[in-house]
Amino acid sequence: MGTPGRRISTSVRFRLAALVLVALVPAFVAVCWSAAQQRETERTRAESMLLRRARLAAAALERAFEEARLLLASLARRPEVRALDGAETADLCRRALLVHPSLSNVGVVSADGALGASALSPEESVALSDRTWFT
Repeated sequence: MGTPGRRISTSVRFRLAALVLVALVPAFVAVCWSAAQQRETERTRAESMLLRRARLAAAALERAFEEARLLLASLARRPEVRALDGAETADLCRRALLVHPSLSNVGVVSADGALGASALSPEESVALSDRTWFT
């Protein structure tokens, strides 16, 4: 059996440890809560930044498509294109490609899918009627 002095000492140690624990628990909870809030803030900020970048990319693509659409509409009105004049149309396509360097090529395809003219001339005859975008 323990002595009364030992029992008081253990009781004081226990009470002191419990007091320290009770004092540290709120601080630990506050630190955990703060870390969770910070993670949520960072996640929201990253999500916002990604959304902004996606919108900028979409706007750039929209401008590129509109630029290509306007160029094609302009080319389609030209008499040399309508007549499928190969040399004149190829020259026109080369000039259009110089003005619009974001395009990889500019060309004219006849109704049957034959390449009538192109800024970048292929080495052999090209039939494009089998392409999905042609139909």
